[in-house]
Parts: sequence; structure tokens; C-alpha cells
Amino acid sequence: PLFFRDARRTDPRLAMGAVCCPQRDENERESEADLRNPLIDSVGDTQDVAVVRVGLLRGANMPRANSTGDADPYVVLALQPPQGLKPQRFSSSAKRGTLNPEWDEHFVFVVPDTSSARILASVYDHEMMRNPKPLGDGIITVAKLELGAPPTYESIAIRGLDGRRLAATLEVSLQLVTLEEARAQRVQRAYEYEERTATAGWAALADPGRFRNPDSDVWGDSYEVVGCGLEAGWQQETGWGVRSTAADGEGWEYASTATASTWKPSEGAATSVRRRLWQRRVLATAAAPSAGGGEEKSPAPEAEAAPGPPSVLSE
Repeated sequence: PLFFRDARRTDPRLAMGAVCCPQRDENERESEADLRNPLIDSVGDTQDVAVVRVGLLRGANMPRANSTGDADPYVVLALQPPQGLKPQRFSSSAKRGTLNPEWDEHFVFVVPDTSSARILASVYDHEMMRNPKPLGDGIITVAKLELGAPPTYESIAIRGLDGRRLAATLEVSLQLVTLEEARAQRVQRAYEYEERTATAGWAALADPGRFRNPDSDVWGDSYEVVGCGLEAGWQQETGWGVRSTAADGEGWEYASTATASTWKPSEGAATSVRRRLWQRRVLATAAAPSAGGGEEKSPAPEAEAAPGPPSVLSE
């Protein structure tokens, strides 16, 4: 594609295996986060692999990239080398107009050899109509992680394309777990939408619905309808919490329509809709029943209450 052809001329990192993500709206980038990796389910049980959980928490002192003196940073994480598996590269969301972005987004990598693996963290400035602008790179080492240990927290230094160290850093959490542990955890997410009304102020969006599943793009009036209820064989690990933003402690972002491609951190003259992202983690308690019905089914989950007052999801 033209994007990759042009990018290879301007970004020397692509020769080392780091690939920019295709141009997309910054909010859609979130679909690559939150503990989803197709290799988790496709790799064979007999393969000797481990799984690295990477939490991209926040950044500090990102390089200025815009005429306004700020940037719209996002991060591409890539496992190097691929170690005989399909390439594993994931993109965070882009954070508009900030040099100190808050992400709290989580990724997983399947790693056959932890002694030689590293994760390249490439920082880019998101451009709406142009190729993303590379800002710098950092290296996350995997060799020192141990199975069974709690998450560790590290500050990753960022270097520019010329190799010089910048003031920029990324704060990450790291944990090494088994393949079985990785398969037993999921993250459920649902956007909540409200519309501004002339009489009642902000109220639940009536059409197409109050909630939307960002992974399936299903709308509905409850998070169960959009596919975020508890299935048989799963239990809640953390309660529903709102992913807050630096601009709004309750997590709201604003736009003129519910299907807008760009959402802003504060209200404007044309604002008529707002949304916020709810999420929780769930754990498997029993194997899912097979299609043939030979296994005993787990009891159906009890009815759940709708998300309550905002709370930040704990690490």
C-alpha cells in the first residue's frame, strides 16, 4: 500500500522490523489493547511458550510535534524477534493535544524464548491526513521477568531517530504468566453514551442506544445486550470501572454525533453527545462446554447490576 511505501522512505526503524500502523481514527486504535492476542488461542498447548503482559500506563515529556507546541502521541509495541511465530505488533490509542499522555492500556505477547525477546516501543504523533510522525523508540526487556512473580513497574527511556536519549519516558507494567493463565482472563469493555437534552440536561442516548461494544460495534440499552454480560464458566475479577482521562475524572469525551470519528476531552459549542469507556476483567472458572454437549455445563450466572458510580479500574 502507498502508506507503507512512503513510510519506508522516511522512517529507518522500518528496516529493523518496526511497522507503523495504517492511518486510522485514534479512538479505533483501542481495539488492539486490553489483553487480546489471536496467538493466545491458536498456539498449541504442547508448545513451550510464556505470555508477557505489558501495561502501557502513561508517558511523560513527549517531544513537541505540532504547531501548537503539543503532540497527539500513540505507541506501537512490537515483539522482536518474532521467534518463529506470526508478527506481534499492537497499537495504543492516540491521546490528543498532550505531552504527558495517560493510556492505562494492556497488551499480551506470546514469547517462546524469554532470554532473547525484547519489545520495541515506538512512539508516533498521530496525523489525521498524513503519515504518522515518528517521535522516538524505547526497548522493553523480557529476560529478567520470572513466572509467578507479581507485576513490575518500569520507566522506559525514549531515544530519538538519531539515537540520542530524549527527556521522554514511558511508564509500563510487566508480568510473565503461563499460557493457561493468559487464556483464563478477559477484558470486557462498553462505551456509555449520553445526549444533551433541552429540559433534562445530559440523559442516556436513546438512538441507537445507551451502550456500544467497541469490539463488535453492537449497540443496546444495557451492557448485557451488547455482549458484556457474564457467561457461564466465568466470574468477575474486577468490578466495572471507568477509564478516566486527564481532562475529565469521570472519563467523558465529547462530540457532535454518536458516530463521530473524533472525540474531544472537553465540551465545545457543537457538543451534543458524550461517551465514556467502562471496563472490567473476568476470569474463567470452568472449561466452556463443547459443541457435542458431552461436558457438564456450568450454572448460568446470576443477574448483574448495571455499572454504578465511576471508579478507576485498579491494576
